Amino acid sequence: MYTSIYEESEERRKKMQVRIELRQGCGGASKPIIQVNDKVERGQVIAIPEGLGSYMHASIDGVVQEINETSI
Repeated sequence: MYTSIYEESEERRKKMQVRIELRQGCGGASKPIIQVNDKVERGQVIAIPEGLGSYMHASIDGVVQEINETSI
C-alpha cells in the first residue's frame, strides 16, 4: 500500500492537539472570543486582550475542545 507524504502529513495533522495559554508575557490574560466545538482556522483570532495583553491566534485548523481560565 502506498501512502503519499501529503496523505501522511494530513492524517497526522488531524490528530494534533494544541493548548494556547491565555496569558503570554506581561499583562493580563486575554478573553476567549470562541466557544467549545467552534471550528477555527489557522491564524484566526481566538482571544482578545482586556487591557494590556496579546491577541491570540489559532496555530492550526481544528475544533475547540476545551476552554478554561488559563488556556484554550
